[in-house]
Amino acid sequence: WDLSEINHLPEYMKPLYEALLDLYQQFDNELAKEGRYYAVYYAIEALKELVRSYHVEAKWFIEGYKPPFADYLDNALITCTYCYHTTTSLLGTKSATKDEFQWLSNKPKMLLAGLKICRLIDDIATYEVEKERGQITTGHTSFHESLELDFCYCYNDGHSDWSPVIFVVNDLHALISSTAPETPLILDLLGMVLTSVFLFFFLPIHWLASYSCS
Repeated sequence: WDLSEINHLPEYMKPLYEALLDLYQQFDNELAKEGRYYAVYYAIEALKELVRSYHVEAKWFIEGYKPPFADYLDNALITCTYCYHTTTSLLGTKSATKDEFQWLSNKPKMLLAGLKICRLIDDIATYEVEKERGQITTGHTSFHESLELDFCYCYNDGHSDWSPVIFVVNDLHALISSTAPETPLILDLLGMVLTSVFLFFFLPIHWLASYSCS
């Protein structure tokens, strides 16, 4: 995260990198006026983690590598982007304290439960589109080839849509009953899960898959 490193990037990435650093510097300047000098650090770290995980996905795609489901899921929990979005949303929450940012960065069980639900629902919704564009590493293929039992897919009467049967009872319990800061942060975490459930169950599956970017 250093503008002096920009010359190591290809030309087409330089404007984006410069604009990105400038944007977060503006965030930092604004939040410092509020005494929230710590906030941008956590947002930047979440973004760096996301980019690293995208790099892993790209490497797997280029090499044609099919990771075990456990390895796939560890990485995919980050690329579902909800961890980054939740952290970044706190930049606009004046009541969010440094302790709350730190709690979130430690990946508490409540957050991991939400990430797992969001990731698996998204994978189910986008499987057909991913297959059509030649993506080798998907949640669906990785799951079946690794014979994992965290969740399963049920095929609906010969139709092309997959419906989820998600066995994450412990994670759901953690999501509901976890000891966590009693702040709007809890509503953020619950909101991201409910958003995924709504998108999957109430929007046309092919529309959702076509517009998914995860």
